[in-house]
Amino acid sequence: MKLLKTSLVSIALLTSSYASAEYATLYVDSHYKGGLVATPLVAGYGRTVDQNDSASSVEIVGNLCVLLARDHTYKGAWTFLSNSAPDLRPLGWNDVVSSWAVFDDTWGCNDASIAKLYYDANGGGGKVPVIPNVPNNDLNYFNDKASSVYIPVGMSVTLFEHGGFSGSSITLQGTGSIINLGPLGWNDKVTSFTSNR
Repeated sequence: MKLLKTSLVSIALLTSSYASAEYATLYVDSHYKGGLVATPLVAGYGRTVDQNDSASSVEIVGNLCVLLARDHTYKGAWTFLSNSAPDLRPLGWNDVVSSWAVFDDTWGCNDASIAKLYYDANGGGGKVPVIPNVPNNDLNYFNDKASSVYIPVGMSVTLFEHGGFSGSSITLQGTGSIINLGPLGWNDKVTSFTSNR
């Protein structure tokens, strides 16, 4: 009986701490119904969705920003949400989400509020988001292809030559403008990165 009471108290504490936390959740059906498309995320996490192209609503609890991407590893189009979306159809994002990330929206919830790596110099070509406080230890398809980076003022990004945050590194401070990596000796060398605000 004592073990049962201890277990119930533990479950209640865990539930109450999770209920008061800021988090975001993707649902299969509109109006936050159906199963979960992905495990709920708190600020500072990003991942591919568990059920590809199945999200129909997004619940956001707290002051968070959610980045939704059409393709795995944030390729393709992106959109940003700072409020819950009970139905993604009017936004043109129903059943097309393949990856997502959640971060604190203190600095804004739009394309200018996050850093980005670009294929080409001067912010040209494809891009990959550098989500605040979400480390990426392997760029996969973007490996050794970045030629420029945009970093908002107040954010720093550390670029690493190899996966797992290893090899040579360089830390860049946000200027709010595009930084070309070639003059710094970093053109087509980035494999992993971290970011801080």
